Amino acid sequence: MVVDDGSGEEYAAAFEQAGALPSVTILHHASNLGKGAGLKTGIKYILAQYSQTAGVVTADADGQHHPADVWKLCQRLAKSPTC
Repeated sequence: MVVDDGSGEEYAAAFEQAGALPSVTILHHASNLGKGAGLKTGIKYILAQYSQTAGVVTADADGQHHPADVWKLCQRLAKSPTC
């Protein structure tokens, strides 16, 4: 699940490419509402669509977090949802 927080036209191709991947849902804000609003939009969607989910792992797309580390967090959450 990916949230476009109103990033603008210069990022449209990246969101289009991500949305073409299997099982990826893209949510869009019409204008830039900031990271907090993007997180709220994403978490609300996850809770509405997957009410039995164990939790949510979030990562910004600015390269601060390595994708392998995000995946490790997801695997850890799946194994131990109460940790």
